[in-house]
Amino acid sequence: MKNPSLIPRIVSIAKVFIAVLFALLVFAILAFGFLSNCALKYTDASGEPEYASLLNSRYSLLAEMFIFGVNLPPGYGKDIGVYDIWPTRLSGPEILSEEVLKPGTVLEIQGIRKSINHFPGDPSVEALVKIGEFKPATNVPITIALEVLQSSNLARRIDSISSGRGNEAPP
Repeated sequence: MKNPSLIPRIVSIAKVFIAVLFALLVFAILAFGFLSNCALKYTDASGEPEYASLLNSRYSLLAEMFIFGVNLPPGYGKDIGVYDIWPTRLSGPEILSEEVLKPGTVLEIQGIRKSINHFPGDPSVEALVKIGEFKPATNVPITIALEVLQSSNLARRIDSISSGRGNEAPP
């Protein structure tokens, strides 16, 4: 003989379980929304062994790329907080300026930094670079995602300043 009081108890437990799952979903959505409005935080990775050989190296762009003056969160103001280099055009209220970097432009790596609170799938390692002919409006970092810089169809390593060889940029 089955216990008829067991079914209401199972239904009650299922309702609590569904409520907990819903609360976790709401929390995840709110956390994602909150984090999307927060500034990324970085740690210096220049001293890490896998990046040491990149310091002071120079890369020549093989394709046209764009450098954007970006206003950083919170809020969108009128001050550039970073210059970001990307192979495609970007748009949005945080983009305050845009210039084209032509093929042959040379980027010199000054440092490497890792994001400690980036979204999954976003680039987490950036090179801090200097561009000889680019004159930024403000003294803020110029960055490029390391995966973009090391893409064989976008840029090519031409030398390391400390090695003293190959100081000419390709035509």
